[in-house]
Amino acid sequence: MNILQISCDSTNYYLIECRDGYLMVDICFPNSLPKLLKSIERYGIEPKQIKYLLMTHFHPDHAGAAQDIKQYGTKLIVHSLQIPYIDQMKKYFKPQDSYHPIQKEDMIVLDSENSIEFFEEIGISGFLIETPGHSDGSVTFIVEKKSAFTGDLGHPLLYKGVNEKIDQSWEKMYKLNIKMIYPGHGVSFDLTKNSG
Repeated sequence: MNILQISCDSTNYYLIECRDGYLMVDICFPNSLPKLLKSIERYGIEPKQIKYLLMTHFHPDHAGAAQDIKQYGTKLIVHSLQIPYIDQMKKYFKPQDSYHPIQKEDMIVLDSENSIEFFEEIGISGFLIETPGHSDGSVTFIVEKKSAFTGDLGHPLLYKGVNEKIDQSWEKMYKLNIKMIYPGHGVSFDLTKNSG
């Protein structure tokens, strides 16, 4: 599996190769999209090659430019758990922030059970799990049964005992024998060496 990490304004975004292009995990603030697109172009990737966008949760630095990237043909993927949180994005922005509300009509809506089949169809061995804690609408993308894209779930050792929901979400990852964690902020790490 080829994973490309792009950091922009202190947040990590990931490109994962899929059939005929890339799936992007999370996207930047709306006014940061040009900077993000310049970063991927340095790797020889054009915006139209980003076929899908999956948000781990609906906060400004992870979903702010979701509607904007659709101009390049990108399709938005959301977990059914996340639907109620999409409209709440509006409360984070002022008119000068250039935020375009996410249009829900043409999204690909998945749940944890049917996500395996969808990702298989686009050439990725992966699935979604619900991982509340940072937000009630947080999900994690598991790829090849060993790598997890966790958004803002944090680090299991830093949050152990602080937030019961986060503890339960990390416990799911331990039970799945996840090895590598690709977080929304900070560096990726080996979960097997960071268990508590």
